[in-house]
Amino acid sequence: ISLVLSDVVGDPLDVIASGPTVADSTTLADALQILGKYKLESGVSGSCLQHLRNGDASETPKAKSGLFDSDTVCLVATNAIAVAAAAEKAQDSGFEVLQLGSQIEGDAIAVGQCLAGILKSAVNAELPIKPPLAIICGGETTMTLPKNPGLGGRNQALALSALKSLSGVKRVAFLSGGTDGGDGPKNDAAGAVVTGEDYVCSQKLGLKYSNAMDRADSYSFFKSYEQKRFGRENILHLRDGPTGTNVMDLVIMLVV
Repeated sequence: ISLVLSDVVGDPLDVIASGPTVADSTTLADALQILGKYKLESGVSGSCLQHLRNGDASETPKAKSGLFDSDTVCLVATNAIAVAAAAEKAQDSGFEVLQLGSQIEGDAIAVGQCLAGILKSAVNAELPIKPPLAIICGGETTMTLPKNPGLGGRNQALALSALKSLSGVKRVAFLSGGTDGGDGPKNDAAGAVVTGEDYVCSQKLGLKYSNAMDRADSYSFFKSYEQKRFGRENILHLRDGPTGTNVMDLVIMLVV
């Protein structure tokens, strides 16, 4: 019996924690193809290449092997469950809820702009559900880093991207956070929350938004903004510490 906590979009059982108790859908030929595609063979030892070239003799157990016929695998924690729990909490707090699923992927900057557009559509009454409204989704985005990146992970980058897109939009809040309580190395935040007034306020305070975006330095931007505007931290940044688990990321958008 396997009790599985998924930190992989779509919950593929053979990928989660390398799927040690389920059949492996990949093959040695897949590995050789990847090495060839990226021209990595020269960096692999001869013994490893020989193992990969052994074919069926060295393959991992597959679904048809019969080895897993008596297995029971249960997904006990997933991003979809986290999205549903957040939706239930929002409903209890008096919000109508629109769930966008648990398979959000892609570049964090582009996703932030896209989700901000959905939030603006809700403000402009272009969605079938009226405020007070909570729009909730999850998944895991990625980032393309510059040569000398600053601090802050994908959730802070996503929120920083949404910050400018939502400039001037009233009665909204946008949160992106990691369920593990972290967001990238060398910083103590899990994500951030922004509103429609934060971009203009940050520019009046002299913060360099474009520089933060170019350097992937969202953490420093939010920390400086908190200190300059509020005189303290933990206003925009999410700092609840490690949660002891990980089911990827959540985005919660509110219209009141």
